[in-house]
Amino acid sequence: MPGIQELSSVIKNAAHAQSSAAGNAEAFLASAHSNSLYVHDCSYLPDAVKAKSSDTLSSTDDQHFACATISLFHIGAASQLHPILIVLDYKGDMENSVVVFNKRVTLIASGASEKAKPLEQEKNDWLWRYAKTCAQVSDWIRHESLYV
Repeated sequence: MPGIQELSSVIKNAAHAQSSAAGNAEAFLASAHSNSLYVHDCSYLPDAVKAKSSDTLSSTDDQHFACATISLFHIGAASQLHPILIVLDYKGDMENSVVVFNKRVTLIASGASEKAKPLEQEKNDWLWRYAKTCAQVSDWIRHESLYV
């Protein structure tokens, strides 16, 4: 299970395609209090279904797929959770896993109100929307399949 230190290391070494969002996340995390961060870790899912962390999680007929996400959230002053980054499918270490950064991190860092800013950019940010879907799938599997 990766810790905050390893997530911080990944942010510093993020792919150049997301360098702006990664830089915003790094700056924000440097100023955030550690008690205001929350990690939702589903990296144990491969172990729970007796698969290797490097395996693609799929049904025996390869018609259904799952992922083992790790999501990093900031808990705001009004106790709202705001996602900072999502690891799409943890593959045993952060170097082999894909990390997607939320471009709206700067809104929190600058102290701007979430409701005061339009969400037009996020509406067309398909990579971020996909990452959020992956996180929801992992959460659903955790609650509905593993704890029945």
